Amino acid sequence: MAARIVASLLASATATSPRRACLYSRPSSPANFGVCSIDGNLAVDFLGRFETLEQDLRSALEQVGLSSAEALPDAKTRFRPGSVRYRDHYDEDTRSIVADWYASEIKLLGYEF
Repeated sequence: MAARIVASLLASATATSPRRACLYSRPSSPANFGVCSIDGNLAVDFLGRFETLEQDLRSALEQVGLSSAEALPDAKTRFRPGSVRYRDHYDEDTRSIVADWYASEIKLLGYEF
């Protein structure tokens, strides 16, 4: 009986708002913060940013006594049209979901979403 009630509630939630449906089936922690933190505190010596990936990779390699003259490939640089900002793909519901899921990373890295 309880399983039918839950199934009915999920069906009704997904029927009215498909984007919100992922709230009911999302992983408990989709973000990566748990990989580089202990008890909510950053626990790594270096944290690179995707925006400066090549520069940050070189810095991390230097910290451990390595170097690389290789440039990172720029795969997919022409895959997505540059005229559309990533924020334009989100509405209030999806923006709220992402802000909730990645709150720790957004705060730590000073991002605005």
